[in-house]
Amino acid sequence: MKTKQKSLALAVVLILSLLLTTVAYAGTTSVSGGVGDANCTASKTITQSSSYWTAYVRSQCDLGIGVIGYTSWTVRQYCPMSGSYTVRFQSSVGDVNTNTNTFQRAISNIQYATGCGNGYIRLHDMGRHDFKTILNIWRPSVTRNEMHVY
Repeated sequence: MKTKQKSLALAVVLILSLLLTTVAYAGTTSVSGGVGDANCTASKTITQSSSYWTAYVRSQCDLGIGVIGYTSWTVRQYCPMSGSYTVRFQSSVGDVNTNTNTFQRAISNIQYATGCGNGYIRLHDMGRHDFKTILNIWRPSVTRNEMHVY
């Protein structure tokens, strides 16, 4: 019995040490609504590591619809100390899938801004989604804001 307890304790310590050394932060902001008979969700997600971050845009419905995606999407960082934004990605046109129920894109490995000097940066994943059927349109704006503390 003591061998099983020691093995279990060792496994717990190993798992906790891996979790504590591999720090990743993630957060999602979502808006639910609908278009026609479809129930839909528009969301933005930011995941963080120690040296970079990734921004996601996702549009999803429980039914297939004619057009699903985004009409605008901007990914940027804000340095409060200088009061300046660094745009890391900005769409000049929308991007959509047709006759389906899901859409997702990601902008990966975005380096954090340097020189903020105050210990944190604001991260912004923002834009307007696009849900269309033949008769209905729903275009919600969704923004995910997060802090990166260094």
